[in-house]
Amino acid sequence: MVAKRKGTTPKPVAKKAKVVEEKEVEVVETVREPVKKRPLLEVEDIQQTPKKQKVEESKPKKEVKKEEPGAVPPPSKETLAKINEQARIAVSSLIKFVHDKGEKSLFPEADHGLSVMVTYKRPALVNGKALKKNIVLPHPSIAASSAMFCVIMPDLDISDKARTDPDVEKQAREWEERIQADHGLTRANIAKIMTQQQLERVYRTFADKRKLATAYDCFLVEKRVHQSVQKHLGKEFIKAHKVPFVFDYSRPMGESLKKAAATTVFDLTANKMRIAVSAGHLSQSHADLVGNVEHVISEMLSVCPGGLPNVRSLFIQLSSSQPSLPIYTDDSSANEVTMKRAPALRPEDKMILDDCSTLPEGLNVAVSKSGRIRVIREKDGAGVLYPTVNDEWTSMDKLKPRVDPKKVEKKRQAKAVRKLKHKETVARALAKSEGDGVYKKVKKAVRPLLKEGATEKSPKKKKAKMTKKVSVKRAMKRLRGEVKMAAPI
Repeated sequence: MVAKRKGTTPKPVAKKAKVVEEKEVEVVETVREPVKKRPLLEVEDIQQTPKKQKVEESKPKKEVKKEEPGAVPPPSKETLAKINEQARIAVSSLIKFVHDKGEKSLFPEADHGLSVMVTYKRPALVNGKALKKNIVLPHPSIAASSAMFCVIMPDLDISDKARTDPDVEKQAREWEERIQADHGLTRANIAKIMTQQQLERVYRTFADKRKLATAYDCFLVEKRVHQSVQKHLGKEFIKAHKVPFVFDYSRPMGESLKKAAATTVFDLTANKMRIAVSAGHLSQSHADLVGNVEHVISEMLSVCPGGLPNVRSLFIQLSSSQPSLPIYTDDSSANEVTMKRAPALRPEDKMILDDCSTLPEGLNVAVSKSGRIRVIREKDGAGVLYPTVNDEWTSMDKLKPRVDPKKVEKKRQAKAVRKLKHKETVARALAKSEGDGVYKKVKKAVRPLLKEGATEKSPKKKKAKMTKKVSVKRAMKRLRGEVKMAAPI
């Protein structure tokens, strides 16, 4: 039977192979010999091209639709028109207030500055795609021709001799000549040019950095050194709202100066409830101020975390924050706003398993990226205490194992019981403010877990009573609005 199968199967396979080979030869011959069939291929390609274009054009539309649900919901035209009307009234009233007061200022950008302040119902717990949003004002408060710019450039010489050179401004003078030759800008356009080494050598202390921040209107940094320069300038420039703008030296430098003078920054970092964005000063005309304020409001509402439903109020205020006039308020509950949850404080640390010659059979070593080492059982991957008092050891060993598995298990059970009792006290505290419904839900989840975990009573300590009041207050802040129970460890 086996011989017949072997003799019968190869025959049809061989015939099929011959037929395929003959067909392939015929196709090759027909393509090579006749020349008149080439335009047919071009016609087919032309007929297929619009189909491919349609498919390619439809792909970005699908991607846009997928991104729409996760994007910030834009405000309606009616609400935005009402907010703009209130903004016009607020700007005119602030101009009248300063005019009636009769105070004149040599520096209106600092004394009579106007800003839009937003307060959230819920702060963002996660940073978005960008930590800040650059808003280009349609009517800049500072003209690029009269503004004082400070430009920070990379070092031309990085040798040790250049770092210890007493002439600190040597490379800055070279950059000044290059900028004049490449972009046609002189000291009339740029007030100060310095290098990274000059910045780090001259401006070291916090007092020096504060003086530098107040000395110039706007700072620009070349993109090759912007990270190290911003790290060196630190919080003093963040407080003064003078974080340097990044520019590319290969592009026309005059345009980047104009853009930097007309740009204001909207901070989007997480865990902030109140943010102010400058929109000009009162020495500008009423129409220019209103245009700037309307543009800033539309940009803020399109980017702020949660959109307009998360905005508690909008104010227009002076630089001294007195007076501040409301233009929009929303008294609805913060529980209606859905925000992105923050990631876990301790992300999962991936473990790498490996054998160890000093361990007994059936045990492996797991090492994480953070350097944490654990002994794991080979069968089920459970953690094992090793070495313990029960394991073998000799008198020649330098360190005698002192870990007792019974004591460790007793401490774990006592800790689980304390956690569950703590959750019950938190539920009682919440019941006083939010009703009995929360307390009953927590009590149903706590009672069975207490019976399972309470094998032995935990020892009473004086420190636990003192920390219990503080921990209940903290837990009330965390669990208000979200009460979830976890199984014992």
